[in-house]
Amino acid sequence: MQAGSFAYASSFIEINVNNNILFDIPRNWVVLSDNKTITLNSIIESVLPISSSVRFQANLKDDNGSPITTVQIYRWKSEFYQADIDAMGESDVSDYNQQMRSQMVKELKAVSGTVSNWHGTRKSRVNDLVILVSEYSRSSNLALFGQFRVQVLRIYSGDKSFSFVISYHEENILPLRVLVDKIITTLRCPHCT
Repeated sequence: MQAGSFAYASSFIEINVNNNILFDIPRNWVVLSDNKTITLNSIIESVLPISSSVRFQANLKDDNGSPITTVQIYRWKSEFYQADIDAMGESDVSDYNQQMRSQMVKELKAVSGTVSNWHGTRKSRVNDLVILVSEYSRSSNLALFGQFRVQVLRIYSGDKSFSFVISYHEENILPLRVLVDKIITTLRCPHCT
């Protein structure tokens, strides 16, 4: 991928997962949905059904075909809702942060990965959503070596709860953080309560 094509990535497309999770990503990404690979340049209908056992993933790849930025969505059920997260105080967020850190270290260790730097968890608002955002850096054991910055955005909404995980290769020459931040600002969930 050439730097010029990245800078011109203003042609975003809205992705609608299960008529519930909406966000925008550039057309030059590749999507894996229900085990099918879809190039967004060729997509006609942007509503992508995701079964509860299958995740959504979209990648921006470099010239060698290695993912340098990835978005993943995992659906799950929770007993908590948006109002519960909104009511969380600093000590609640701190406790949640410790639990998330332990969970991420354990999950990465299971796949021979490591958390190289834990940046913490914060409560954030994006559009009408109250989100718990945990951020960390991890080492890559895949084709690209170096650090990936990962943000796990957890949206609690009962049986419509989901995690929006976005990561990017920190040492890439392209300004990937700017792109990641733009994608996050477009996240919406009209039916989350």
